[in-house]
Amino acid sequence: MKRLILVLAAMLTAVLSIHAADYTDSIAARINDTIILESELNEIKMRGGDVSPEEMRAHLEEMIKNKVLYMEALENEEIIVDGDEVEKKLDEMISNMKKNFGSEENFSAALLREGIDENTLRSIYRQQIREEMYVQNYISIVIRPGISVKDEEMEKFYESNKSRFVKPASFSYVIGFKQKAVTAEDEQRTSDFLLQLRKDILSHKISFSDAAVRYSQGPTAERGGDLGLVKKGNMVKEFEDVVMNMKKGEISRPFKTKFGYHIAYLENISDEGRNVRHIIRLPSIPEEMIAKYSENVHAIFAKSGMEGLQEWGKTADVSFIPFEGVGQSEINEYIYKQISGLMPGEISEVDYINNGLTFVYLKDETPAKQMEYDDVRNYVKNMIYSDKIVKEIDRIYDSLKDKYFIEIMQ
Repeated sequence: MKRLILVLAAMLTAVLSIHAADYTDSIAARINDTIILESELNEIKMRGGDVSPEEMRAHLEEMIKNKVLYMEALENEEIIVDGDEVEKKLDEMISNMKKNFGSEENFSAALLREGIDENTLRSIYRQQIREEMYVQNYISIVIRPGISVKDEEMEKFYESNKSRFVKPASFSYVIGFKQKAVTAEDEQRTSDFLLQLRKDILSHKISFSDAAVRYSQGPTAERGGDLGLVKKGNMVKEFEDVVMNMKKGEISRPFKTKFGYHIAYLENISDEGRNVRHIIRLPSIPEEMIAKYSENVHAIFAKSGMEGLQEWGKTADVSFIPFEGVGQSEINEYIYKQISGLMPGEISEVDYINNGLTFVYLKDETPAKQMEYDDVRNYVKNMIYSDKIVKEIDRIYDSLKDKYFIEIMQ
């Protein structure tokens, strides 16, 4: 629900920006008289996690490309979009939103909090759906007929990419979860940890990059906390408020965002933006508490097995959540770390995940298996076909760059 509310807020910002008297600073790109607003571009950040400047730039270029294809489609008399079909897709989208909110009342309340009504929301999405349908029809009518895939291409592609056609290992497991919220004391301990780490970096006991690799709990840890080139509007406000006011070479004191606690290092400042590294830590309960709980769980498991553990859980406020035949890509990365190294019938150590004490019992594991060509033939064909469509779209877009006035403001 929280993400949907954020999306509504972003869309509202976009609509209001269009009517603002001075909105040039909010424009990310212009294609003839059509503009792409920063608020539209920034929706990519709602996916969660860190978004690099390179990812933001690639996302913007895709948006520009789609706008150009839409304009081309409008000029093609063969391409028609049925207004009734647009309304049908719009109705389905709004209906799914209401379901995600749990009820129409919750949905209306969320809209009210954002200061818009359903009609406003529909007008925003109606144009978006219309543009998408025009682009899809352009691809179907103009691009698809000129593309074919030969058998020899498919066989060659399969042989050259066998590693991509492996049925991944799957796991059947049970998660044991006991809710345990962090306290203000736990939050302070996380901040204190980063404060001490900052002192160690400043006294040259460890470099910022090495500290990030060793201690950061974010996706940039493996590259030394490097966020690349950061521009205003790329990061959440709390993060920007800190790094945009730092001096070159400065390491910030610990600060909090919705993702956790950070310290940031401003490596360089240029006209293009700021080169920033960061270390992020998630608040957690004391290690001693986790260790004591883990010892208790393993003692019960050693004596009575999984059945005994589940019986104990009834009085210990432990929820047991079963999963059957789940592929690695579908498993939460923290849960997969707990599963890794376990043999069927074994139980993991306890870790603190999602505000709770969490352990995993591995019931069964099906090893990865190479898929034969005949089993994936249609999939291979679709992959090659899709790749050819993308390349043809890029070729058409490159040929149209001189036809349209394209200006990127970033």
